[in-house]
Amino acid sequence: MQSKGAIKLLAVLLALACIYQLSFTFKTRSVEKKAAEYAAQFPVGQQSEAEQHYLDSVQNVGVYNLGFKKFTYKECKEKELNLGLDLKGGMNVMLEVQVEDVIKALAGDSQNDPAFVEAIAEANAALKEGTSKDYISDFVKAYQRLSNGGSLAAVFVSPDRKDITLESSDADVEKILKRETDAAIAASFNVLRSRIDHFGVTQPNIMRLPNSHRILVELPGVKEPQRVRDLLQGTASLEFWLTYDAREVLPALAAADKFIKVELSEAPAAGQPEVASIEAAAAAGTPAGEAEGLLAEIGSDTTAVAEAEHTDRYDRAKNPLFAVLDPGFAGGAAIGAAYKADMAAVNEYLANPAVRELFPADIAFKWGVKGDDKIDGRFYLYAIRISTPDGKAPLDGSVVTEAREQYAQRGANAVVSMSMNGEGTQEWARLTGENIGKCIAIVLD
Repeated sequence: MQSKGAIKLLAVLLALACIYQLSFTFKTRSVEKKAAEYAAQFPVGQQSEAEQHYLDSVQNVGVYNLGFKKFTYKECKEKELNLGLDLKGGMNVMLEVQVEDVIKALAGDSQNDPAFVEAIAEANAALKEGTSKDYISDFVKAYQRLSNGGSLAAVFVSPDRKDITLESSDADVEKILKRETDAAIAASFNVLRSRIDHFGVTQPNIMRLPNSHRILVELPGVKEPQRVRDLLQGTASLEFWLTYDAREVLPALAAADKFIKVELSEAPAAGQPEVASIEAAAAAGTPAGEAEGLLAEIGSDTTAVAEAEHTDRYDRAKNPLFAVLDPGFAGGAAIGAAYKADMAAVNEYLANPAVRELFPADIAFKWGVKGDDKIDGRFYLYAIRISTPDGKAPLDGSVVTEAREQYAQRGANAVVSMSMNGEGTQEWARLTGENIGKCIAIVLD
């Protein structure tokens, strides 16, 4: 009898565990149903984007309260029943790291050596024909033959590297090349995982295929394959810029919001100059007064997430720009934040020639490479100061010789410590010498 009671108790516990686990699936289906209903009010061609916009906006909003904890939509998606590609459909993507580019980057100016170029071509041919077992070894053997026993160290030696000297043997250089290649693949793997985690695909399968430079990505339930393809194929670059402070830009941003409202509500007459619309925008309100209110928000806690499933701080009819670019998240070089689906509208508003006249001539706007969980999955927009004749960043990632993860002296926040070469160190000193607190490193997609 006691054994029967134990079996019944076990059965009840298993049933409760199943119900608990399935409840997350039911809740995500409920939220996704609301997203579909929200998207139904848009034209057919915009419904998919509108549905994703809704889901992006509730990623970090509590949607399921079990008393002891309130789970966000993202957490519910992570706990829901995994159907996999076979039952749920989705995307299966194979990505390959171009080892050729890694070797060329390490070679620097030496990549113009005819023997180097031909060795790369032979290694590529072996890889394409399927006869290559190790790209680096194929390259090394080809170079030794084509250069008549020339030293590999002479190709890869650099003042910025301490692990390769002119006395390094070919075997030592080959080991370093393989190590750098493995590090590049590992970095690519981590970048892909980070991008996919931000995209919100639940239970993805990401793995490095052994004895190759390939990474397999399986994404169940993906409804926007082109968006995922762009996300995975995007090339990130590190750039160092001078910036504007948000306090310097928000008055112009408030004026732009007023102008766009007037332009949308009262189309200018034929032949009427756009300046008239700007004057009408100024008459419609006091941008400076509104800017003071926006400036007051900076420094306060602007990362609190609304408890509602879908909340807009601004009305699109009254504040068309601020409805898509929330200035409540401004601070430092960031002048606001927007959801992925609203970024195109923000770009269009700020590209308007009349709107551009409201801002300094040397200002440019750039999006952060990824959203921040603390701001509900939105993307920051940064105000960049153009300081070079060609409009490019004063410094980029090419001057970085070493980067490592460290932790701040106060608190447990991770930071990245970087070392630059001589040229980068001098330019960085020049930039920061007169602009303390107004320089930023941005990773751009």
